[in-house]
Amino acid sequence: MKILFTVFALFLTVGCTGGGSADGTPQAPSSDAMDTGGEAHTDAANDANIQGLNSLYMGHSYFRRQADAMQEYAEIAGITGHQTTSYFYGGMKGSAAAIWEDVVPGSKADIQGDLDAGDIEMFGMTIFIDQEAPEDDVTHVDNQIQGLKNWIEYALSKNSDTIFFVALPWLGRPLDYVGETGDPQTSGHEEYRETILESEAGIKVLIDELRNTFPDTEIFLLAYGQGSAELRTLYNNGNLPDVDTLVSDKDLLGIHSDTHGHAEQLLTDLNTLVWLQSIYNYDVLKFSKAYPYVTDIKAIASEVASRQAPAYTRQFE
Repeated sequence: MKILFTVFALFLTVGCTGGGSADGTPQAPSSDAMDTGGEAHTDAANDANIQGLNSLYMGHSYFRRQADAMQEYAEIAGITGHQTTSYFYGGMKGSAAAIWEDVVPGSKADIQGDLDAGDIEMFGMTIFIDQEAPEDDVTHVDNQIQGLKNWIEYALSKNSDTIFFVALPWLGRPLDYVGETGDPQTSGHEEYRETILESEAGIKVLIDELRNTFPDTEIFLLAYGQGSAELRTLYNNGNLPDVDTLVSDKDLLGIHSDTHGHAEQLLTDLNTLVWLQSIYNYDVLKFSKAYPYVTDIKAIASEVASRQAPAYTRQFE
C-alpha cells in the first residue's frame, strides 16, 4: 500500500497545501450558489428524470469552489432536489482524517450534526497524504485512509444508503512542470498529465480498499484533475485564447490564480462541469449556461468525465 501511494502522496502534499482562507481558518458551511458569470436558464426539459441528492461536502481549497458551485449547476441542469451543504478547512485540515480528529476544533461535531439528521444521501470527501509523515501524524497514509473509513462508518450508521466519493483534484505548483523547453509557458504539459494519471492510479488502490471494507456501499472516485491537463496542453500549444499566461500576474489572466496552483474561474467552471456529469450522469454538452470563453469547456468536461475508468466512477442503472 505504501509503495503504491508514493506518487499519489507526492501529488497531495504538493498540490493541496493551503486552504479556503489565507490563514487556514475554517470556512462557514455554505448552501449558496456561486456566481460564475454568463447567463443560463433551467434545462428541465433535458434531464427532467434526474433526481437530486442531499449532499454533504468537506474538503480544502482545491475542492471548495466546485462544491460551492454545485447548487447553481444542479438548478440550471433541472436536477430537482439537489441540496449542497459544504465545509472547508485549509490544507491538510480539510482532509477527512483531520476533520475526524477535530484538528480544527468543532469541525467534527459540525459535520456529525449534519449526518445525525439521517437524510444525507451523498457524502464527498478528500484526503491529504504526506509520505514523510511519522506514523502518529494525521497526514500519514494509514491515518488518512482510516479517517475516510471512520466517516463512512459513521455516515452509514445514520443512513445506510449513503453514496460516497473521494475527490482527486488537479496538480499544484504548475510552474514546476517545465518540459523540454525548460519553460512552463511553452512546455511541461506531458509531465503534468502523466503525474495526474499516476496519481489517479494510486487513489484507485484506496478506493479498492474502501470498497473491500464496505462491500455493500457505493464508493466512487471523482477524478477531476484531468481538466487542468487539457487546459495546460492547449495553453502550451498556443491554443488557449482565454488566458494570457499560466499563472495570473497583475493584469495577466492565467489558468491558475497563484504559483501554488489555485484555480481561476475558467478552471473552476470546467471542473464543476466534470462534477456535474460525474455525480449525476448529466450530459454537460446540453448545459445551457453561457460562458464568456472561446474555449469549449463543455466539450472538454464531457470528454474528461466520459473517459474515466468505469469501474471507479459512479454506477448508474
